[in-house]
Amino acid sequence: MIDGVRAFRLRLSLEHWYGELIDTNILCDWVRQNRQRGRSIAALLISPGTPFRKRARALICEFRDDDDILQIFGGQFFHGVIAGPLSNDTNNVLQKIEVLLQDRI
Repeated sequence: MIDGVRAFRLRLSLEHWYGELIDTNILCDWVRQNRQRGRSIAALLISPGTPFRKRARALICEFRDDDDILQIFGGQFFHGVIAGPLSNDTNNVLQKIEVLLQDRI
């Protein structure tokens, strides 16, 4: 078994890009089989994008009542380093949210 530090580094290395290589049907099937932790892991493996990318859209549609997935995707809009006025960052986030609101899932 991988220790905590190595597991954390592995997850950071794979975060977002690795999930884009997994077929959407395989990803959703795997989440169904590993429901308790699978949805959080799958949401961390892909980037939701603006508008939603194919795999993010599939996870949201397949697991509509799953707050874990939506919280992880939402958290991806509010992380990182902010350079410049906070109002600029807030405006960027609001623009992304407006695009997502128009994206009918």
